[in-house]
Amino acid sequence: MEIDTVVTANGIDELFCGYNAYRDVISQGESAVNQLMEEKLENELKMMKAVNMISSEFGVQILQPLLSEEFIKYAKTVPIPEKITDSEDLMRKHGIRKLAKDIGIPEISYNKRKKALQYGTKIHRKLLKTR
Repeated sequence: MEIDTVVTANGIDELFCGYNAYRDVISQGESAVNQLMEEKLENELKMMKAVNMISSEFGVQILQPLLSEEFIKYAKTVPIPEKITDSEDLMRKHGIRKLAKDIGIPEISYNKRKKALQYGTKIHRKLLKTR
């Protein structure tokens, strides 16, 4: 079986305060959260452009619907408290978790702290060792 298209959820942490860095700035107010969001989005868009360039060399198209202009515009209308509550908020992404619950996703999938695949599986550590 040959894969020619991959759909990702890139952008979810940037747009819904999934990173720990959001906990560090939430006490500075919503403008600080929004500024960090812009920085994270800019970085993610650059990174995904590079990833797309490489994947296209292998005939694989990567789709990132959460990084579309339309979705980014929508996500920015979601109130910050639906994303992160305070500096002690270890779960974050509350609106996304509620949506998952509402559409019947199993609780184990939406009600746990998340780790990026590359860290949770230790792929990242192994990649660093191969350099």
